[in-house]
Amino acid sequence: MCDYFEPEPPHLYEFAEPLVVPSLRGWSPDKRFDDHWAAWLQKSFALAIADVCVNYTLHIDRAPAGTRIYLNNALLATFTGQPLVLDVTDTITWEANTLAFRVPCGGDGSFSGVFLRPAPCN
Repeated sequence: MCDYFEPEPPHLYEFAEPLVVPSLRGWSPDKRFDDHWAAWLQKSFALAIADVCVNYTLHIDRAPAGTRIYLNNALLATFTGQPLVLDVTDTITWEANTLAFRVPCGGDGSFSGVFLRPAPCN
C-alpha cells in the first residue's frame, strides 16, 4: 500500500486514499507530488516458524534517495545511494511484521533488489 501525505502543514493526509502497489520493482514517487510531500509504502507479512535457528538480513540494492526504512516501527536506515544489507534478526517476529518505506517526493530513483534472506545461525 502507498499513502501520500504532506509532512508540513497544511496537513491533508486525512483526505488521501491509499493506493495498491503491486510491486516495488520500478516504483518511484508520483510526479504530481513535489518535494513538500512524502510517500509511505508498507507491506505486512508473517514468517513461518522455523525448527532451527535462523538469522534474517534485509537486502536493498536501490531505492529513491533519502528513503527511510522501517521494520516493525523501528528505523533501520536511510538509503544514501549504496546497496544495503541490514541484519534484522532482532527486529523481525514470527507473527505480524510491517516493512515500511518513507520516500520523499520530488526526487528521482526507484526500488530494485528488495528481499529478505534467511540464513542458518552460526
